[in-house]
Amino acid sequence: MPNKHLLLLILLLSLSFPQPSSSFSFFLQNTRNILTTQSSLSTFHNVGEYIPPYTTTFSSSSLLQMSYTSTSSSTSTPKINTIVCIEYCTGCQWMPRAIWMAQELLTTFQEELDEVCLVPCFVGSNDNPKGGKFAIYLNGKLLWDRKSKGHFPEMKQVKQKVRDVIDPNRNLGHSDVSKEKEEEEEEEEDA
Repeated sequence: MPNKHLLLLILLLSLSFPQPSSSFSFFLQNTRNILTTQSSLSTFHNVGEYIPPYTTTFSSSSLLQMSYTSTSSSTSTPKINTIVCIEYCTGCQWMPRAIWMAQELLTTFQEELDEVCLVPCFVGSNDNPKGGKFAIYLNGKLLWDRKSKGHFPEMKQVKQKVRDVIDPNRNLGHSDVSKEKEEEEEEEEDA
């Protein structure tokens, strides 16, 4: 059913222009097309109305994600999205570092990553009371925290940690380190 207020407006406009100009005729024709198209759509919905094919989920870093869910009753398992979140302190001006790391991850894992998000943490917030937050999460699981490790990660370390979760058999080329050398480095960090 076309909007009554819009039809009334069109009627008033047509009465005020006894000799319709070409631009008004064009407007009138397009308005009729829009009204007939909207009234014939079966999926047209009101604002705030529930739209069935989408569900809302929250990750651990308060990321709002819209994921498509199947409306049929199939028993297939849904695809798990691979999401990297980089939380950085805004007071410490660490956004450029976070952007650089996001770009490197997107370049290396072009086919594997569904999303890379940057999450600013403001000094004084619950997550960042004294500042200095820089953490990297993969699907809500912490990969690196600058405060607990005591330093920023090297890019090859981040790539290796992401690779170990996504595709452990993948070779990262020059960014790859043998497992023995990696274990030695972890032992040195723990000491």
